[in-house]
Amino acid sequence: MSRLRLAVVGVGHLGRIHARLAAALPEIDLVAVVDSRVEAREALAMDTGARPVAEYLDLIGEVDAAVVATPTFTHHRVAGDLIRGGKHVLVEKPITPTVQEADELVQLARR
Repeated sequence: MSRLRLAVVGVGHLGRIHARLAAALPEIDLVAVVDSRVEAREALAMDTGARPVAEYLDLIGEVDAAVVATPTFTHHRVAGDLIRGGKHVLVEKPITPTVQEADELVQLARR
């Protein structure tokens, strides 16, 4: 069985937890950790063996799934881009700031 190729987008408190847990699982290949903050992404990459990446869109062809642990106001855009790119996503809570944006993501994922 092949390993799930995963990226963690957003390496704040929760993103770091997701990345460290994913890196420890034999079923997962933690491909990259993504964050706009150079120091944060590089430090976590060193801890997990993942590649530090500045822009999540650069990973569309390299991963099967992503954890979205960015600030809530960015969830709709980031998760939507990943879903449109054919990726599975786990979005940290709250899923979006509004019910309308959450409904849009759910509909997009169903398509």
